[in-house]
Amino acid sequence: MKPNYFNMFHTGKRSLFLFSISDANFEWMFAQINTILGSPDVPFGVKYYLMMSFAFADRDRANGGIDYKTLSIFKSLMERDINGSIRQHMKGVFDERNDHYGDENWIIYEQEENPFFVIYQGWSGDASDSDEIAVIRSVIRRGLEKNPKAIEFHWRRFPSADEFRDQHQEQSRSHLMNAELYLPLKELIALTKKMKDEMDEIIVEKMTKWDSLLSDKTEQQRYQELAGLKTDINTLYAAFRRS
Repeated sequence: MKPNYFNMFHTGKRSLFLFSISDANFEWMFAQINTILGSPDVPFGVKYYLMMSFAFADRDRANGGIDYKTLSIFKSLMERDINGSIRQHMKGVFDERNDHYGDENWIIYEQEENPFFVIYQGWSGDASDSDEIAVIRSVIRRGLEKNPKAIEFHWRRFPSADEFRDQHQEQSRSHLMNAELYLPLKELIALTKKMKDEMDEIIVEKMTKWDSLLSDKTEQQRYQELAGLKTDINTLYAAFRRS
């Protein structure tokens, strides 16, 4: 059974909240961080979650569910990381990602619990970088035609077409922000039609209603306004590049 790497920072004898942060304790924490970020057995989603704690450690508020005390410890770790070893390990994670999902053609649906989190946080956030977006979409498309469950996973990100029509724009935006980064909706619809005999009936019905909705030019324009690509400077990779 794989170890629960995140819980290493919250449970057991060496809980971060149960001891004063001595030099020895910092050395222990650096060793655990290096183990997690450097391990080929740890999914990128877990590594990214840990890395976000460092990338946003200078913020006044906690990020992504990390509480204030934990965030303060990550900030202290960064201040003590004089040689930049944490940043080097973070760079190594992005290099590893490029190797696996680029040169080695890994299928992201087979590796990650939440592929969309890994894709989005690994994006530079630059909506004008067409080359990077093309690479992202090639990763998303890889293995998709042979994986109806992955297509269903894509559809779970969307509200129903009826909800989209009824919602206020503010609510719709929260569901659909930068949804077109992963796979254009029209392409997802075409792929679902092609594989509908292998799909859950509920998903096919959802696809059919969205297909009908997009035939309305007003609704299509509204969808593009909400889901079209917009620069986001708050992704993990964007924060890393600024640091």
